[in-house]
Amino acid sequence: MSEVKFIKINEGNSGLTEDDFNENVEDERLYRMYCLVLRQLSPMQKGIQAAHSIVEYANKFPHDKEYKEWAKFDKTIIVLDAGTSFDIEEIISQLDEHKVDYAIFKEEDLNSITTSIAFLVDDRVFDKDKFQSFDIWRSNKYSVIPMHCVAYIGTFDHDPNDYTYSEHHKEWVEEVLGGEKNDFLRQLISSKRLAN
Repeated sequence: MSEVKFIKINEGNSGLTEDDFNENVEDERLYRMYCLVLRQLSPMQKGIQAAHSIVEYANKFPHDKEYKEWAKFDKTIIVLDAGTSFDIEEIISQLDEHKVDYAIFKEEDLNSITTSIAFLVDDRVFDKDKFQSFDIWRSNKYSVIPMHCVAYIGTFDHDPNDYTYSEHHKEWVEEVLGGEKNDFLRQLISSKRLAN
């Protein structure tokens, strides 16, 4: 694992210490802010509502390390179609269930309905090249044929209820994604399309 070391070259008043810079390079995360917006809004309204929910996120989590990292360095925003008002409420319930930090915006001019949800995700959720899908990871690690290839070659590599499949999936969630919350977030954003 590569490590970056910085030495103090002046006694400035930056408030940063040497420990703030001595972090493992491979442990650095990239972040994206995802906004899920109400489907029936116009494209302009979707952008504005997404911006409102990001401001609400900043108000709700101003000292969050990941948010500060995103706001200072990454700044990428992805706006996805959340569906209907009912769909948005279901997503909020799921975010609560998985203990995801998020913020919502309720538009007063639309009877205070929730028009946008904002949440931050790290690269383990969105970078599928660097953080492989379960089938590819399992194939590489355990020499098991990925499920999307099974129909093509005419064999069946496992029973989905098989204990080893389940154990491998748990291992992948922890080892590759960093936990169940990120597994949920990957599934959530993969199930949505870009807002238009």
